[in-house]
Amino acid sequence: MKMDMMTGAARSVLPSGYWHHPADNSESPCHLTFDDGPFPETTPRLLEMLDEHNVKATFFFTGRNVEKYPELAKLTKDRGHQIGNHTYSHLAPLFIPKALFEKEVDAASLVIKNATGEAPTVFRPPYGLIDPDKAVSLKERNLMCVYWGPVAEDWNDVGVSEVVRRIVRQTRSGSLIVLHESTRNSRQCIKSTLEIVKWSVSKGLKFAPIQ
Repeated sequence: MKMDMMTGAARSVLPSGYWHHPADNSESPCHLTFDDGPFPETTPRLLEMLDEHNVKATFFFTGRNVEKYPELAKLTKDRGHQIGNHTYSHLAPLFIPKALFEKEVDAASLVIKNATGEAPTVFRPPYGLIDPDKAVSLKERNLMCVYWGPVAEDWNDVGVSEVVRRIVRQTRSGSLIVLHESTRNSRQCIKSTLEIVKWSVSKGLKFAPIQ
Protein backbone atom coordinates (compact mmCIF):
# COMPACT_ATOMS: atom_id res chain seq x y z
CA MET A 1 0.00 0.00 0.00
CA LYS A 2 2.87 2.37 0.81
CA MET A 3 4.40 1.91 -2.65
CA ASP A 4 0.97 2.24 -4.30
CA MET A 5 0.47 5.62 -2.66
CA MET A 6 3.99 6.74 -3.57
CA THR A 7 3.49 5.70 -7.18
CA GLY A 8 0.30 7.70 -7.53
CA ALA A 9 1.88 10.80 -6.07
CA ALA A 10 5.11 10.43 -8.05
CA ARG A 11 3.39 10.14 -11.43
CA SER A 12 1.82 13.55 -10.93
CA VAL A 13 5.03 15.40 -10.04
CA LEU A 14 8.02 13.67 -11.65
CA PRO A 15 9.34 14.61 -15.12
CA SER A 16 7.89 12.71 -18.05
CA GLY A 17 9.14 9.20 -18.55
CA TYR A 18 8.04 5.62 -19.04
CA TRP A 19 5.63 4.19 -16.47
CA HIS A 20 3.75 0.94 -16.45
CA HIS A 21 0.51 0.83 -18.39
CA PRO A 22 -1.53 -1.92 -16.73
CA ALA A 23 -4.66 -2.92 -18.57
CA ASP A 24 -7.09 -5.76 -18.05
CA ASN A 25 -7.88 -8.00 -21.04
CA SER A 26 -5.06 -6.47 -23.05
CA GLU A 27 -2.28 -7.90 -25.18
CA SER A 28 0.17 -5.29 -23.89
CA PRO A 29 3.34 -7.06 -22.73
CA CYS A 30 4.70 -6.75 -19.23
CA HIS A 31 8.24 -5.55 -18.68
CA LEU A 32 10.34 -7.54 -16.24
CA THR A 33 13.19 -5.37 -15.00
CA PHE A 34 16.12 -5.92 -12.65
CA ASP A 35 18.12 -3.17 -10.96
CA ASP A 36 21.65 -2.92 -9.55
CA GLY A 37 23.54 -5.80 -11.24
CA PRO A 38 25.32 -7.51 -12.69
CA PHE A 39 26.37 -9.95 -9.96
CA PRO A 40 27.88 -13.43 -10.33
CA GLU A 41 25.50 -14.69 -7.66
CA THR A 42 22.35 -13.74 -9.58
CA THR A 43 22.80 -12.68 -13.19
CA PRO A 44 23.87 -16.02 -14.76
CA ARG A 45 21.11 -17.93 -12.98
CA LEU A 46 18.49 -15.35 -13.93
CA LEU A 47 19.57 -15.56 -17.57
CA GLU A 48 19.26 -19.36 -17.55
CA MET A 49 15.83 -19.17 -15.95
CA LEU A 50 14.57 -16.53 -18.36
CA ASP A 51 15.84 -18.59 -21.30
CA GLU A 52 13.94 -21.63 -20.03
CA HIS A 53 10.69 -19.66 -19.99
CA ASN A 54 11.38 -17.66 -23.19
CA VAL A 55 11.21 -14.34 -21.32
CA LYS A 56 13.18 -11.25 -22.35
CA ALA A 57 13.90 -8.70 -19.63
CA THR A 58 15.55 -5.34 -19.09
CA PHE A 59 18.53 -5.16 -16.74
CA PHE A 60 19.44 -1.76 -15.31
CA PHE A 61 23.14 -2.20 -14.56
CA THR A 62 25.43 0.14 -12.65
CA GLY A 63 28.62 1.07 -14.45
CA ARG A 64 30.65 0.08 -11.43
CA ASN A 65 29.37 -3.50 -11.53
CA VAL A 66 29.71 -3.76 -15.31
CA GLU A 67 33.31 -2.66 -14.91
CA LYS A 68 33.81 -5.50 -12.42
CA TYR A 69 31.95 -8.11 -14.46
CA PRO A 70 32.00 -7.10 -18.14
CA GLU A 71 31.53 -10.71 -19.21
CA LEU A 72 28.15 -10.79 -17.43
CA ALA A 73 27.00 -7.66 -19.21
CA LYS A 74 28.05 -9.14 -22.55
CA LEU A 75 26.31 -12.42 -21.73
CA THR A 76 23.12 -10.54 -20.87
CA LYS A 77 23.21 -8.70 -24.19
CA ASP A 78 24.07 -11.86 -26.13
CA ARG A 79 21.06 -13.64 -24.62
CA GLY A 80 18.79 -10.98 -26.14
CA HIS A 81 18.02 -8.91 -23.07
CA GLN A 82 18.05 -5.13 -22.88
CA ILE A 83 20.62 -3.33 -20.73
CA GLY A 84 19.79 0.02 -19.20
CA ASN A 85 21.85 2.68 -17.44
CA HIS A 86 21.50 2.85 -13.63
CA THR A 87 24.34 5.39 -13.16
CA TYR A 88 27.91 4.44 -12.44
CA SER A 89 27.83 4.19 -8.64
CA HIS A 90 24.12 4.30 -7.70
CA LEU A 91 24.03 7.85 -6.36
CA ALA A 92 20.59 9.40 -5.79
CA PRO A 93 20.00 11.95 -8.59
CA LEU A 94 18.01 14.30 -6.35
CA PHE A 95 20.92 14.82 -3.98
CA ILE A 96 23.89 15.34 -6.26
CA PRO A 97 24.90 18.28 -8.50
CA LYS A 98 23.93 18.14 -12.15
CA ALA A 99 27.56 17.94 -13.26
CA LEU A 100 28.17 14.88 -11.09
CA PHE A 101 24.93 13.30 -12.30
CA GLU A 102 25.98 13.73 -15.92
CA LYS A 103 29.39 12.28 -15.13
CA GLU A 104 27.72 9.25 -13.51
CA VAL A 105 25.42 8.71 -16.48
CA ASP A 106 28.15 9.14 -19.09
CA ALA A 107 30.55 6.84 -17.25
CA ALA A 108 27.93 4.09 -17.00
CA SER A 109 26.97 4.38 -20.67
CA LEU A 110 30.60 4.19 -21.74
CA VAL A 111 31.35 1.12 -19.60
CA ILE A 112 28.22 -0.65 -20.87
CA LYS A 113 29.09 0.15 -24.48
CA ASN A 114 32.65 -1.08 -24.01
CA ALA A 115 31.41 -4.35 -22.52
CA THR A 116 28.53 -5.05 -24.91
CA GLY A 117 29.22 -3.05 -28.06
CA GLU A 118 26.00 -1.07 -27.64
CA ALA A 119 25.20 2.05 -25.63
CA PRO A 120 22.05 1.95 -23.49
CA THR A 121 18.94 3.84 -24.54
CA VAL A 122 16.98 3.58 -21.28
CA PHE A 123 17.80 4.87 -17.82
CA ARG A 124 16.34 4.20 -14.41
CA PRO A 125 17.21 6.68 -11.65
CA PRO A 126 18.53 5.07 -8.48
CA TYR A 127 15.85 5.33 -5.78
CA GLY A 128 13.35 6.10 -8.55
CA LEU A 129 13.39 9.90 -8.40
CA ILE A 130 14.81 12.60 -10.64
CA ASP A 131 14.35 16.37 -10.97
CA PRO A 132 13.45 18.22 -14.19
CA ASP A 133 16.93 19.67 -14.72
CA LYS A 134 18.55 16.24 -14.74
CA ALA A 135 15.74 14.83 -16.87
CA VAL A 136 16.84 17.32 -19.53
CA SER A 137 20.35 15.84 -19.33
CA LEU A 138 18.89 12.42 -20.11
CA LYS A 139 17.05 13.73 -23.17
CA GLU A 140 20.24 15.35 -24.41
CA ARG A 141 21.82 11.89 -24.25
CA ASN A 142 18.87 10.16 -25.94
CA LEU A 143 18.11 8.21 -22.79
CA MET A 144 14.50 7.48 -21.89
CA CYS A 145 13.76 7.74 -18.18
CA VAL A 146 12.05 4.58 -16.91
CA TYR A 147 10.16 4.65 -13.63
CA TRP A 148 8.33 1.73 -12.01
CA GLY A 149 5.19 -0.34 -11.65
CA PRO A 150 4.84 -3.30 -9.26
CA VAL A 151 7.57 -3.06 -6.63
CA ALA A 152 8.12 -5.46 -3.73
CA GLU A 153 10.74 -3.48 -1.75
CA ASP A 154 12.93 -6.52 -2.30
CA TRP A 155 16.08 -4.55 -1.61
CA ASN A 156 15.18 -5.67 1.91
CA ASP A 157 15.16 -9.29 3.06
CA VAL A 158 11.36 -9.60 3.08
CA GLY A 159 11.33 -13.25 2.01
CA VAL A 160 10.51 -15.02 -1.23
CA SER A 161 6.81 -15.54 -0.54
CA GLU A 162 6.30 -11.88 0.36
CA VAL A 163 8.11 -10.64 -2.74
CA VAL A 164 5.93 -12.86 -4.89
CA ARG A 165 2.74 -11.85 -3.10
CA ARG A 166 3.44 -8.14 -3.49
CA ILE A 167 4.33 -8.40 -7.17
CA VAL A 168 1.51 -10.66 -8.35
CA ARG A 169 -1.04 -8.57 -6.46
CA GLN A 170 -0.15 -5.59 -8.66
CA THR A 171 0.66 -7.32 -11.96
CA ARG A 172 -1.47 -7.53 -15.07
CA SER A 173 -0.95 -6.84 -18.78
CA GLY A 174 1.32 -3.84 -19.32
CA SER A 175 2.91 -3.87 -15.87
CA LEU A 176 6.47 -2.64 -15.36
CA ILE A 177 7.81 -5.04 -12.74
CA VAL A 178 10.83 -3.97 -10.67
CA LEU A 179 13.07 -6.52 -8.98
CA HIS A 180 16.56 -6.12 -7.54
CA GLU A 181 19.71 -8.13 -7.90
CA SER A 182 22.07 -8.30 -4.93
CA THR A 183 24.68 -10.53 -3.38
CA ARG A 184 23.05 -10.28 0.05
CA ASN A 185 19.59 -11.39 -1.10
CA SER A 186 20.59 -13.54 -4.06
CA ARG A 187 18.39 -16.51 -3.08
CA GLN A 188 15.39 -14.23 -2.63
CA CYS A 189 15.99 -12.66 -6.05
CA ILE A 190 16.32 -15.96 -7.91
CA LYS A 191 13.52 -17.86 -6.18
CA SER A 192 11.00 -15.02 -6.29
CA THR A 193 11.74 -14.32 -9.97
CA LEU A 194 11.08 -17.95 -10.82
CA GLU A 195 7.74 -17.93 -9.01
CA ILE A 196 6.70 -14.62 -10.58
CA VAL A 197 7.58 -15.83 -14.08
CA LYS A 198 5.75 -19.14 -13.58
CA TRP A 199 2.67 -17.31 -12.28
CA SER A 200 2.76 -14.84 -15.16
CA VAL A 201 3.03 -17.59 -17.76
CA SER A 202 0.12 -19.43 -16.15
CA LYS A 203 -1.97 -16.27 -16.51
CA GLY A 204 -1.06 -15.86 -20.17
CA LEU A 205 1.00 -12.70 -19.64
CA LYS A 206 3.67 -11.85 -22.18
CA PHE A 207 7.00 -10.14 -21.63
CA ALA A 208 9.14 -7.86 -23.77
CA PRO A 209 12.04 -5.44 -23.26
CA ILE A 210 11.07 -1.79 -22.87
CA GLN A 211 12.42 -0.75 -26.29
